[in-house]
Amino acid sequence: MTQVETPPPRPATDTAAPGPRSIKAEAANGVAWTSFIHGFRVATSLLTTIVLAWMLGPDAFGIVGSATIVVGFLLLFKDLGTGSAIVQKQDLSPEVLSSVFWANVIIGIAGTLSLYLAAPAVAWFFDDPRLVPVLQVLGVVLFLAGVGVTHQSLMQKELRFALLAKTEAVAILAGAVTGVVSAVLGAGVWALVLQALVTTGLATGLTIALHAWRPRLHLRIADIGTVSQFSLNLTGSNVLNYLVRNADQLFILKFLGTFELGLYALACKMLLLPISSINAVLNRVLFPLYSRIQDDDARLRNAFLKTTATIALVMFPCLIGFATVADSLVAGVLPASWSPIVPLTAALAIVGLVQSVATSSGTIYMAKGRTDLLLLWTIATGVFAVTGFAVGVQWGALGVAQAYAVLAVLLFLPGMALVLRLIDTPLSQFLGTCWRPLFCAVSMGAGIWWLGLITAPNLSPIQDLAVRIPAGIALYLTLTLALNREHLGEVLAAVRGRETAKLAPTRDHTHRSCS
Repeated sequence: MTQVETPPPRPATDTAAPGPRSIKAEAANGVAWTSFIHGFRVATSLLTTIVLAWMLGPDAFGIVGSATIVVGFLLLFKDLGTGSAIVQKQDLSPEVLSSVFWANVIIGIAGTLSLYLAAPAVAWFFDDPRLVPVLQVLGVVLFLAGVGVTHQSLMQKELRFALLAKTEAVAILAGAVTGVVSAVLGAGVWALVLQALVTTGLATGLTIALHAWRPRLHLRIADIGTVSQFSLNLTGSNVLNYLVRNADQLFILKFLGTFELGLYALACKMLLLPISSINAVLNRVLFPLYSRIQDDDARLRNAFLKTTATIALVMFPCLIGFATVADSLVAGVLPASWSPIVPLTAALAIVGLVQSVATSSGTIYMAKGRTDLLLLWTIATGVFAVTGFAVGVQWGALGVAQAYAVLAVLLFLPGMALVLRLIDTPLSQFLGTCWRPLFCAVSMGAGIWWLGLITAPNLSPIQDLAVRIPAGIALYLTLTLALNREHLGEVLAAVRGRETAKLAPTRDHTHRSCS
């Protein structure tokens, strides 16, 4: 095996940024593999969730959802932001990499032991003793994740998107199979726990096994200090962001109970999991690419706007369509006990629309090294969010979902204006990338809603879906060809690996690069 003194085939510390043609090729490769793993993750998760929902019911999801909130929070500390620093910094020495690796191993062990000891206190806080063993076992995820951070970051920095996607796909599939088989064997809530452990453990093991880099026995505090300013600001932002993002579920759990939490959590998973998946996977592609061109605002702006437009083109119709047919979808694929999910979908769809087009803004802060500004914005928005959730919980889970939607809309424009200043981009140019797909998606939603008034009373839920889903797809594509033909052509050309599309003539993109 290659040791740390010998750089891997694509050195992690190479500071030479590729030229425009190379960046474009790497981006195309990254988008292709990103699209694959995103679709695979979402499809596998939704299918597994539906199967397990039949076997386990809302209460089991509520218990694991409660434990996941705590474990997810502690996972934010698994590397104290050093993994992202490895990607952003272009001049890290082998000694720094080894120090970061061993520091992350120590942090992972400490996190696992801390959660094991703190589990009874956490269960007391949530007034549910069933959480104790679940938390103690799930705590192993903290160690498994910490061990793999450095290798995963090196793969990301080296733009090895295909290898990352393949390892994640294997881990996701193995975790899903483990969860379903365990549920069939009567494992109950432990089926969800085993699914998480197998997914994380296998992803870490495969990443370490497949990457050539190996750390040496070197750990020095001064080495870690070279990345601490970037990483600690990022960690602070991630911690606060996680608290804000999970405050809704914490309020529901504390004041409404596990049944309401199970309903809300599943609704979020169906509508917002695709967004979080896009964010997680796109960061692998965009963050290292943006970091390599961090001093070229023009190229950053063009890449960011095109990414936003593509996400809007795909996600807007999915979110609006899902919310529109939610009544038939829930009635057709889930037991009757899950029917209270339906009213939640409209509010959460609005949240998803906002989050989808803002999903890659964090990579701009990170690539520019402005994690300090990101931290300040997270603090400011967190105050409003927690206040909104506290008010909304008085009207149940639906009130929390509606408060979430209002907050997302109110904070969207100020947040985007702040990040766009870093790449010298006017807000109007950013909004110009979104209005066409939004208009097409809203028109599609109105069309299939009207169609549902005719078909739903006369058809079964599955038959209604079989009519309205194809009709919605056809309507959206028709409207997109009429109003957003050029960008659709660009996306299709990128999927086919070609430079230009044939759907429309080439026009000047200086002021309308993604519209």
